Amino acid sequence: MAHELYLNKEQYQVKVDREGITRVYDAARNLFGPYNPDGTTRTLFAPPEARPTSTIRDGPCREHAREET
Repeated sequence: MAHELYLNKEQYQVKVDREGITRVYDAARNLFGPYNPDGTTRTLFAPPEARPTSTIRDGPCREHAREET
């Protein structure tokens, strides 16, 4: 699962820091995976609850989405 998340990272939210650590977040499955510069997995976990700042690109944050429904 961790390797699949990294291989398909263009489908998810991705950030790369100055040290080359790639962070991938799949909002649909609530999975977060940081990866080393060589692509090896650092860890993989599902946060207990998505934070309001966790958004799909150009979409509303989860807190605002809950208020609208």
